[in-house]
Amino acid sequence: MANAGSSLMGIGTATGKTRARDAALNAIQSPLLDLGIERATGIVWNITGGSHLTLFKVNTAAEVIYDLVDPTANLIFGAVIDPSISGQVSITLIATGFKRQEET
Repeated sequence: MANAGSSLMGIGTATGKTRARDAALNAIQSPLLDLGIERATGIVWNITGGSHLTLFKVNTAAEVIYDLVDPTANLIFGAVIDPSISGQVSITLIATGFKRQEET
């Protein structure tokens, strides 16, 4: 992802039963992302939740993100358990290496 041009960041948080999915959607639809992530060739994203954050919830968020991006994109993710967070999930996403419109 080095020398990939401009980067954009999206942040999403959510609570409730579908918080992992909703946080991913909120990060993707963040006003900080003025381009869609569909054209990004590199994405780094992190999910943070409390002790309730399960691998299933991480996978649910990952599916939302992976379904939208180019299948050849390089994706890197991390997950953090923060015991001080209760009932909430936060996702931070950085997208870079945007293909020009004519390349897609």
